[in-house]
Amino acid sequence: MGPTYATRSFTQVLGAGGFSLGTGEIVVNRTADVPTSAMRSDDEVIMFVVHESVHHMDFRLAASTDLERYKTEFRAYWMDGRYGPPNSPTCPGAPAGCYSTAYDPAMAPPGPKSPRARVIFDHLYGSASYPFVRPAYDNNTGGFREQVDNYLIPDGINLSASGRLDALRSLIEGWSGVDFPAFRIQVQAFMGVGPAPAAGVLTADERDDISHERAWRDLVERKVTDPTQQSQIKGDLRIHV
Repeated sequence: MGPTYATRSFTQVLGAGGFSLGTGEIVVNRTADVPTSAMRSDDEVIMFVVHESVHHMDFRLAASTDLERYKTEFRAYWMDGRYGPPNSPTCPGAPAGCYSTAYDPAMAPPGPKSPRARVIFDHLYGSASYPFVRPAYDNNTGGFREQVDNYLIPDGINLSASGRLDALRSLIEGWSGVDFPAFRIQVQAFMGVGPAPAAGVLTADERDDISHERAWRDLVERKVTDPTQQSQIKGDLRIHV
């Protein structure tokens, strides 16, 4: 407010709580209502920071198609925890606003047949902030409806917004195809083989994420095209999807 208000403000989607500016900066709107000075709670601010952090580190073709735009929003809403613990399929204690990830064939359309996936879909489908979702789904543009209905669990390159995973992604993404032995040593270092990389060795949870995420398989297959070398890197990272 005051003399810095005009120079430190910008217009964006009405009512939105946070933004990733694409410059490494994340902005969260702490004031929910200016006339009443109503402020968001610390927990809500943290939720928005997590949401935007996932966006910032989500390198899975995030804006190339309507489907990928949907998926990157789905991943961010899943990981910010508003609909349930990101790493748990159930809701211990059944708190209000928490949804199971279990497949439920009895759920009526439209949308995916899982409570947590459905509540995220309903939000994106009905929100003015994502105007592309409803027409793409209703018209099944490019198979959008089938893809969305089958997207029950998020799959991404760095859902936990880890600096270590981001450093490994950057290493693989930036490999030029030259000096594979040296490149492989750098990859192995993240898995605890040899001297630790500057970003640190991956945790057990981060290694498990890599082994189960199709996004990491796709990244390795795109950057390491020699079949033998590709198989070695997949083995080093324990990718088996």
